[in-house]
Amino acid sequence: MNNAAQIWINGKEVGYHESGFTQFEYDVGRYLRFGEENTVAIRVTKWTLTHEYDTDDVWFLGGIFRNVYLYSLPPQRIDDFTSRQNSIPAYRDAVLKARVVLRLAFTRI
Repeated sequence: MNNAAQIWINGKEVGYHESGFTQFEYDVGRYLRFGEENTVAIRVTKWTLTHEYDTDDVWFLGGIFRNVYLYSLPPQRIDDFTSRQNSIPAYRDAVLKARVVLRLAFTRI
């Protein structure tokens, strides 16, 4: 995408992103109508407020230059994981510390 994108699902604005060659993602679950047909619209804009910072002498048409994916995550999952390893002198032993953020979704019965 170059240089910005604005995304709508079923007529509701999901988000706006500038910087054409960086990845981004949105949680679109609340905009979807499950079991029905959904419409996704993306407006790609070449000229934005930040286009003047682009110093390349490259001329090309705007568009989407990467794959676009729609995926689903399970309600119970690991949301974030960080690990740190400290070696003990002489490199015979080590200490591994882990920070895990879990997302647990429960269904009300």
